[in-house]
Amino acid sequence: DAPVSDECVMPKGWGLNDENAAVYRVEYKTVDGQRVARRVAVSYDPVLITRKLQHKDTDVCYVELAWRSGSKWRSYMFERDSVFSTRRIVECARYGAPVGSDNALELVQYLRAYETENRRSIPPGHAQSTMGWLGDDDDLGHHGFLVGDRQIGGNGQRVEYVGDTSSDFKEGGTRDGWKAAVARLDPWPAMRVAICACLAPPLVGIVGAPNTIVEFVGETSGGKSVALRTGATCWRSAKAKLPRWNATANGLEARAQVLNDLPLIVDDTADVPESKRRDLLGQAVYMLESGHTRTRSSKTLQQAPAKQWRTMVLSSGEYSLADYVGTGGAAARVLSFWGAPLGDASEKTGTTVAEVMVDFGKHFGHAGPLFVKWLCE
Repeated sequence: DAPVSDECVMPKGWGLNDENAAVYRVEYKTVDGQRVARRVAVSYDPVLITRKLQHKDTDVCYVELAWRSGSKWRSYMFERDSVFSTRRIVECARYGAPVGSDNALELVQYLRAYETENRRSIPPGHAQSTMGWLGDDDDLGHHGFLVGDRQIGGNGQRVEYVGDTSSDFKEGGTRDGWKAAVARLDPWPAMRVAICACLAPPLVGIVGAPNTIVEFVGETSGGKSVALRTGATCWRSAKAKLPRWNATANGLEARAQVLNDLPLIVDDTADVPESKRRDLLGQAVYMLESGHTRTRSSKTLQQAPAKQWRTMVLSSGEYSLADYVGTGGAAARVLSFWGAPLGDASEKTGTTVAEVMVDFGKHFGHAGPLFVKWLCE
């Protein structure tokens, strides 16, 4: 039941599924003048290399390890130099890989032999650490569009996302279930604004538009976060935690790079301490709207290439981001919707919204990928 090609074989000197160990090394000794084989346990769970990827921009190589835990196979994509280092492979244990300080050396030797023996049978591919369009300015969709673990469209070349946020971008339930939930929010136009803003990012590169911020501004308990969660369900579950503005500028920058051509949703400007609000929010607005990092030097003191992103930022808070950037181009790209998105927020409204949020926890992640599929076609 191993998730590998039928052409894959165990390398010479190693075995799998022995009664005493899933992976074992064959050791030969001479006893009374005769050569005797002895099996030495390496791992008590079967572990294999299932795929190899190469990053399209950095040329970093990745290998996917798969191991059986109980009755199920689990897998994770690791940087290749982590898997083939006796010091670093132990870190793979945090993801459940069957490795520890006691078997690190022999497991590295085994995996190295397995990779060499099956170099023509392990499927290769390409990796990307950012989502969005997989092309250039002349042909944005040349290799399709990457959202989480899904590649939509393209010319057939497989590209996979390697990172920690892909699990946020999943489908759940049905498209009709999501549409029915959205229909119940029809009395509140702000919800449609949030949905349109969350569907807009894939168009930014196509039409050559600037990065823009759409914000809902007003007092607390008016439904601002509900609007953000509603828009987010175009791509992911409403249960996923919304990032907060009380973060570092570098953290927001890193998230914008990953979520290229996808909405960047950040909740509650009031979450930032008042003493830091003007500096952090002002800096963040300029940075997110600019769409690129500042010039930096690498470890070798060479100029590091700038990272870029295209996005629509959705924000909420009691304070408008435009107040922290003054006048000029940056303020002009902050589109503010004032007031309570849910109006009077009556008891009936609260009940409806609570029920819709439950539905959004079941039905999500359909609208965005369907829109991208339509754009590709």
